[in-house]
Amino acid sequence: MKSKMSGFTLVEMIGVLAIIGILAAVATPRIFEAIRESRVSAFVEDVSTIRTAVTSYYKDTGQFPIHNGLSTNANQHQLIRQGTAVAGWKGPYLGQELVNEFKPGSNLLVTTGTAAANQFDFDGNGTADTTGTSSFIQIDGLTADQAMRISDALDKDGAVTTGGKAWFTGGRVKTNNGAAPAATATNVVLFVHIASN
Repeated sequence: MKSKMSGFTLVEMIGVLAIIGILAAVATPRIFEAIRESRVSAFVEDVSTIRTAVTSYYKDTGQFPIHNGLSTNANQHQLIRQGTAVAGWKGPYLGQELVNEFKPGSNLLVTTGTAAANQFDFDGNGTADTTGTSSFIQIDGLTADQAMRISDALDKDGAVTTGGKAWFTGGRVKTNNGAAPAATATNVVLFVHIASN
C-alpha cells in the first residue's frame, strides 16, 4: 500500500507569505500611528493630573512648585516630597515621579517664570494674557509632529500655522521660543500653561 504525502506546495507557501507581507505593510503604519496617538493622549491626561497637583500645592502653600524628576536636588521634587520646609505643605501631590514618555531621559518638569518668554497669549491677539508668575510644564525632546499634536489636543489649534493663533505661539501650549519648529525637528521644547497669579 502506497501512502500519499500531504502538505503545502512551494507555490502555496509563497502565496501565504505574500499575503502576510501585504497585511504587515498595511497594518504597521497604523500600529505606529496608534502608539503616537496614545502617547499624546496619556500626556494630555498627565497635564490634567499635574494641573490638579499644582493647584492643590498652591492652595496649601501660596506658591507654585518646582518639580524636576531628573534632578538630584531634593528641593526640586516638591510635588512628591517636601525637601526644604515649605509652610503649609500637605503632599505628596503626585502619586509617582514625572517621566517623559516621548523621550525617556529628557525633561518633563513643572517650573515657574515671570519673564516675557514665560507668559502665555491665550487668545492669540499678540498680547500676553498672563502677567505675573506662570506655572507651566516644560517637556523636551519632542518631534515637531508630537509637539503640534499636543497643542492640538489641548488648544484645538494644530491646523493653524501662521499669526498669533498659530499652534506654536498662541493658547495654553507654545514652543519655548514661540517659533515654528522645522517639520523634521526632533528636539522641540514645549511649554504647557498650568496656572498664573
